[in-house]
Amino acid sequence: MRLAEFNVSVLVSDAFKAAVADDEEWLLYFHIPPVGDRSLELTSRDFVDDNDVQQYVYSVWRARDLWALITRYTYEFSDPGIIFIDRVNDLNNLSYCETIRCTNPCGEQPLPPDATCNLAAVNVANVIRLPFTPDAYVDYDLLAQVAHWGTRFLDNVIDVTHYPLPSQRDEEFAKRRTGLGMLGLGTAFSELGIRYGSVESVQTARKIMKTIALASYQASIGLAEERGSFPMFEPEIIECGFIRDMLDEDMKEQITEKGLRNGVLLTIAPTGTGAIATGNMSSGEEPDFDHEVVRRVRRNNTEEYDSYTEQSYTKRFYEFCTGRTDIPDYMVTAQNISILDHIKVQSALQEWVDASISKTINIPENMPYEEFVEVYELADQYGLKGCTTYRPSVYRESILTAKSASTATVPLVPVIERRPDELTGTTYKLKWPSLTSSMFVTINYYQDRPYEIFFASKDAKFQDFITGLTLMISAILRSSVDPIIVPRELKQVVSTHDTSWEAGKFYGSLVARIGALIEQDFIKHGVIGTSTSSNAKAAPEKIIEQRSHKDTCPKCTAPALIHKEGCATCENCGYSSCG
Repeated sequence: MRLAEFNVSVLVSDAFKAAVADDEEWLLYFHIPPVGDRSLELTSRDFVDDNDVQQYVYSVWRARDLWALITRYTYEFSDPGIIFIDRVNDLNNLSYCETIRCTNPCGEQPLPPDATCNLAAVNVANVIRLPFTPDAYVDYDLLAQVAHWGTRFLDNVIDVTHYPLPSQRDEEFAKRRTGLGMLGLGTAFSELGIRYGSVESVQTARKIMKTIALASYQASIGLAEERGSFPMFEPEIIECGFIRDMLDEDMKEQITEKGLRNGVLLTIAPTGTGAIATGNMSSGEEPDFDHEVVRRVRRNNTEEYDSYTEQSYTKRFYEFCTGRTDIPDYMVTAQNISILDHIKVQSALQEWVDASISKTINIPENMPYEEFVEVYELADQYGLKGCTTYRPSVYRESILTAKSASTATVPLVPVIERRPDELTGTTYKLKWPSLTSSMFVTINYYQDRPYEIFFASKDAKFQDFITGLTLMISAILRSSVDPIIVPRELKQVVSTHDTSWEAGKFYGSLVARIGALIEQDFIKHGVIGTSTSSNAKAAPEKIIEQRSHKDTCPKCTAPALIHKEGCATCENCGYSSCG
C-alpha cells in the first residue's frame, strides 16, 4: 500500500523507550488473529492484556532494531513522525474519561475514537505595535481579547457543524473539544527584532501562548456559567493534565464553582492555507520558510504542477515599514535555524498548549543519520508531545522551494558565542556536609541572560568534576540553549551516598543542590517562571515522610537522627555523637 501526500505518525510509549535503552525485545501484537500459518514459538507469546482483551503476537523484534527502522524511514522519507503517547495521556485534561490512541494526520490534535478537529488560529503578527522599530512590543491586552472571542467562536462552531456520523456528533457534544492556536509567530519575531530560537524568542513565545491559554480558559469558564459545562465535565478535571499542572489555584477554584464549557481548548495547527490567505504570513509557530519561494500548485486535479514565485509577508512588511530592502541578521528562515532552535521554541509553546502542536523541524539533506536520530532524543528531553522532521531527499519533494536555494549546512546545535571581556553577576555561598569548606557559585549575565557559571572552594575534593561542570554549563548557556535545561537536568541527579537536607528539604546530591540554586537565581532574574520550575522532576520526596519523626542531624540537617546505646547516630550521613 502506498500513501502519497499523507502524514503518518508512530506512537512511542515510555515502555518502548525503556526497551530501546535496555536493548530488550519488543512484541508487535493486535487483537485480531493473523491470517496464515505462524510458528508455535510465536503463537506461544499470545497473551491477554490488562483490559482482558486477547492479543495475538504478529512478530518479535529487538527494540533497537525497530527504532532504527522507524528513524531510518523518517530520515529517508520524512515519515513517520513520532508521538510520545504516554506524555500525551498524562497531560490530557480528560484522562478521567478517555484514553488517547491516535492523533489527527498532522499530529497536533490527540483524539479518542470518533473525535473531531475544531481549530482556529490567532494571527499574533497583528498584535505587534510599532513593528520593526526599537520600541516594538506585543499588545498582550489585545491578544487576550482576540483569544477570548476566538474561544467563543469555536464553541459556536460545535453547535452549527453537520457531522458525517452520529457517533462523531455525540463525541464532540459530550466533550466540546476545541483547538485555538496561532499563526504568524515567525513574522511577529521579525517585527520585534528578535531572532527565532534566541533566548528572548523562547521567553516571548512562552508569554504569547500563556496569554492565549489563560484568556481561552477564562472565556470557557464564562461560557460554562452562561451556557453550561460540557456534559462529561467532572470537578476532578482540576486534578488532571494541563489544568493540574499549569492553572493557578484561583482559576481551578473558578472551574470547580462555575464549570468549564470545553474539555480541551488549545492546539497549534500548521495553518499553511491560512498563512497564504493572510498575505503569505509565516505559518503556525514556524519561522518563514524563506523570504522568496517558488510554490508548486496542482492544477485541475492532475499531476501536472504550475509554480509561481512569491515574497513573504515578513519581507514585504519590513520594506514597507523601513523603506529598506536589506535583510537584517535577526530575520532568519527555516533553512538557517539550528535543530535545537526549532525544538526549544516548540517546547516553550507546548507548556501552554493543552493538546499538542504541529511543527516541522527542517533537517539539512547532508546531515548524517547518526546525528539525525539525536533530534528525537532532544525532543523527548524538552518535553515535546510529538516531533516531525523534514529532510529533502530523492524520495520526498517539497511543496515550497527557496528561490535561491542555499547550500549552507544547518548545525544540530548553535555555535558557542565568544565571551565578552566584562560580565556582571551574583555569587552565592553554598554549604555541603561532605565538603570541609563552603562552595561559592557565581552566575554571570550578559544582556539579561545567564551566560556563564563558576564554582570555587578551598576543598579540592570535587575539583575536577567542578571544573568540568563549569565548562559544560557555561558552553551550554553561551550557545543560546534554553537555560531551563541546566537546572532541570542537574536537579535529577541522585547520589548513592552523598545526600543532604537543608531547611527541611532533601537534596539527592551536591549536583542537585547546585541545580536548585541555579533555578532560584533564574527565577529571581525572570529567566524561567515559577510554574516551569515546579513542573521539573526532583529527587524523591518519600524519604521525608519516612524519616520525619526522627531528630535532625547536626551535620547534614536530615531528620534521620536515632538514639541507640547512648549515642545519637545519623542514618543519612553516618554522624555519631560518640565519635
